[in-house]
Amino acid sequence: MCFSAEASFIVSGTLFVVGITTIRKTVYSKDLSVALIPLIFATQQLVEGLLWLSLYPITALHNRNSG
Repeated sequence: MCFSAEASFIVSGTLFVVGITTIRKTVYSKDLSVALIPLIFATQQLVEGLLWLSLYPITALHNRNSG
């Protein structure tokens, strides 16, 4: 998504909920691989958010914005 750590974490949480719901509603085991797609993207967004935090720590952002 590449907007911010907060956006990545929000999208990750939303996709996680969607993924769990999708897996619970899966009737046939052959559909499980498709039902896992939201969880894969949730993991990707979580890693992206962590990457944002590692590249731009919160303290550095605070110091840069405060003047």
